[in-house]
Amino acid sequence: MAQINLDIYQLITAIGLFLIVLCIALMLSNKKGNLTANLIFSAFLIPISLIICDSGIILYTGLYYYIPHFAKIPTVIQLLDGPLLYLYLLVLTQGKEKLNRYQLLHFIPFVLFIYLYSHILFQSGDAKIEYVYAWLNGTIKTEEMIREGILFGIILMHILFYLFLSLRYIITYQNKMMPEHTINKKFLAWLKLFICFFIATIVVTVVFSVGVFFFEIRFSIVYRILPIITTASICIVAFFVAIQSDIHVSIDVQKQIRNTDQHPLLHKSEINRIVLMVNRVMEQEKIFKEADFTLSDLAIKVGLTRNQMSYILNNYFRENFYDYVNRHRIEEVKQILATTGNDAINFLNIGFAVGFNSKTTFNTSFKKITKMSPSEYRKLWISKQKTG
Repeated sequence: MAQINLDIYQLITAIGLFLIVLCIALMLSNKKGNLTANLIFSAFLIPISLIICDSGIILYTGLYYYIPHFAKIPTVIQLLDGPLLYLYLLVLTQGKEKLNRYQLLHFIPFVLFIYLYSHILFQSGDAKIEYVYAWLNGTIKTEEMIREGILFGIILMHILFYLFLSLRYIITYQNKMMPEHTINKKFLAWLKLFICFFIATIVVTVVFSVGVFFFEIRFSIVYRILPIITTASICIVAFFVAIQSDIHVSIDVQKQIRNTDQHPLLHKSEINRIVLMVNRVMEQEKIFKEADFTLSDLAIKVGLTRNQMSYILNNYFRENFYDYVNRHRIEEVKQILATTGNDAINFLNIGFAVGFNSKTTFNTSFKKITKMSPSEYRKLWISKQKTG
C-alpha cells in the first residue's frame, strides 16, 4: 500500500473544500432565498468538489490506493455541471419552486454517458490503480490515451455549451432588469465572472492536456495549482449564492418578455390616449426627476397596471423602462447645459437634480445616449455657440 502524504497544496485544497461545504450549509439554511435554486446550486457544487478532491487531494496523497473505485467517477459526473448551472439560473430568475419535466431532459446526456461507459466506470480496483499510476507517471498506452481524450473532449464540449448558454442568459436578463435592482445585478455579475473563469479554467486544462499528449508534459503539473485556484473561486461564488435572497423582479421581467410576444394587453383605441398621457407626465410634469422613480410609479400615474405599462414602453416607445427614463433625464440635462452661462458647472449636481442617484450611472447613461461625456458635450455646445 502507498504511504499517504499531505503537502501544502493538498492542505489548501482541503480547507477550500471544507469552506464549500459550509457555504452549502449556509445556502440551504437561507430562508429568504429560493430554496429550490439553492438546492440546485448545491448539487452543482458536488461534481466540481469531487473533481477537485480527486485531482487536488486523492491522486497525490496516495489515497487512490485505498479507494480505487473513486477513479473516473468524478470525471464522468461533470456532465451534470452544465445543466445544473443553467437550471439554477432559470429557477432563480423565474421565481419557480420546482423543475418541470421538460427541464429534466437536460440530464439525458449524463444518463446516456453512464450507460455507454459503464464498463469503464465499474472496472476492478486493481485496473483503476494501474490506470491512475500510468497517468501520473506518463506511461499510459496510446490507445488508452486516445480513448480518454475523446471522453474528455466530449465532457468539455458539453460543459462549454452550457456555460456559454448560461452566460448568454445572464447578459439577456441583466439588460431587462430595472435600474433599482442594482443588488441583483451585482449578484448576477458575480455569476457571470465565475462562468468566465470556469471557461478560462477549461481552456487552461485543454492546453495542459494537449501538452501531455503531444509534448510529453507530465500530467501532474496541471493538478497542482488549478484545484487551488478553482476552489478559491468556487468559495467566493458559493458565499454570494449563500447570502443572496430571491430575485424578486424576475416574475415581472418574465411576464414582460412573454407579453410582448402575445396578444396586446390594451385595446388599440386606448393606446393613442395612453401614449399622449405618458408623454405629458414625462415632458410636462417631469416625474422622472424623482430619484426613486419606478415603473410602478409611472403606471399608477397614467392609470395602468405594471404589465400594461411595460407593454406600452416595449411596443410603442420601443424602449425598456430604464432606457426610456434615462433618455428623458439626459434630455433635461442637455437643456440645463444649454441655458447655463457659467462655465464652472457641477455636472454631478445636475445629474442628481434630474433623478440620477450616482455619478457612475449619470456618466454612463449620458455617454450611451450622446456618445460623449457631459464635459465634452458642454465644450462642444460652447464652441458651436461661439462659431454660430
